[in-house]
Amino acid sequence: MDSFGSILGNILQEHGISASEAARRLGMRSKTSLMRILKDQTGYATVRTFWEQLLAGGELNLSDCEQRRLQGALEVMRVGAEVYNTNCALQHLLQLRKQDVESVPVKGLPGINNFSDLCRLYAAAEE
Repeated sequence: MDSFGSILGNILQEHGISASEAARRLGMRSKTSLMRILKDQTGYATVRTFWEQLLAGGELNLSDCEQRRLQGALEVMRVGAEVYNTNCALQHLLQLRKQDVESVPVKGLPGINNFSDLCRLYAAAEE
């Protein structure tokens, strides 16, 4: 997954907005802070504050898709890529209808071929 700064930079480029123009639109005193965000040289707290201000102001008119991409990248900053991917996989499994669960393959466990088998194994476990 791309970083928050990388995604934001691509969005600005797609909209034809320079970093200086974006900083001006967002009411930032200088473009240095924005440049640090674009280069992924800031921590989660700084990027989260920027993200909240960006959403509150609406100056960049981000599409729903752009907002989801940035929100996902922010979540990766918060929890790390491995936890983020695990959370996404679990959310996906929880949203599947029952008949779809049969088709989700599970590898690496003897006698377990799909998610439904795995659920039965855990349901029968005593510990």
